[in-house]
Amino acid sequence: MKLQELPPPYRELAEMRRVSESELLIEAFSWDETPEGHDFWYDISKGGTPEIPAPSLEEMDYKNARQGEFQEPKTVEPTTSKPKCSKIYPLRN
Repeated sequence: MKLQELPPPYRELAEMRRVSESELLIEAFSWDETPEGHDFWYDISKGGTPEIPAPSLEEMDYKNARQGEFQEPKTVEPTTSKPKCSKIYPLRN
């Protein structure tokens, strides 16, 4: 089974565990060396949808949040309206 054929959130988890360039789930990483274990990934490779362990879900949430931190900020168009402040204060030296 190819990684891109996996349903979410299994695809995201497999991509997180991926250590090779292979698109095949069986070759993307060593199933035994993941926190989920061999049986979890074997079940997925056969079309199963096992429950994702809570620590793995938390890791996915953390990595997704971290990725969001480093996105380019959105550009904001400057406004042409006057400021709402009615007083002007002199600068102090």
